[in-house]
Amino acid sequence: MTKRGPVPKPTSLHLLRGSKAVYKRGAEPKTDGKKPRAPTWLSKAEQALFRKLVTGLHSMGVVGSQDAPALARYIRFLTRWLELEAFLAENGQTFVKRGRPTEAEPQGPVIDVRTWPHAKESRQLAGRLIEIEREFGMTPAARARLAIEAGAGDTKGSDAGGGKARFLSG
Repeated sequence: MTKRGPVPKPTSLHLLRGSKAVYKRGAEPKTDGKKPRAPTWLSKAEQALFRKLVTGLHSMGVVGSQDAPALARYIRFLTRWLELEAFLAENGQTFVKRGRPTEAEPQGPVIDVRTWPHAKESRQLAGRLIEIEREFGMTPAARARLAIEAGAGDTKGSDAGGGKARFLSG
């Protein structure tokens, strides 16, 4: 489930828009700039995937060492989801439930067609994965939001709200 309400805007964007409420806000937390290290409880394959993911996210400047547990959880969800998808690719989404065999039908009559429990778990994990991906900027829309927020703090004018001054001087 997604968060309620609009996505919070960064302080720098509020400054550019001239909002006075921005002065009531506390300082926005920043990452420590260090690359997260793969937890030892991840398997070797998961640690390799963790390092690959962290390299990309760290280059965007969106993760710090404090994000290691959340990223490790993402990696665990991702590897489990990949296992489930491999099972479903091999066996299909559904299976047939049959009754007792008879002489006419040695395999038994078809009683029901059911969905594998793996399919439900896969859908649930996909939802959790997309939530984490949005938080860390791993989707195109999330990256666009990060790009807008990063550009919003860019002040090239002589005052702190240089973009606002340039716009008003027009």
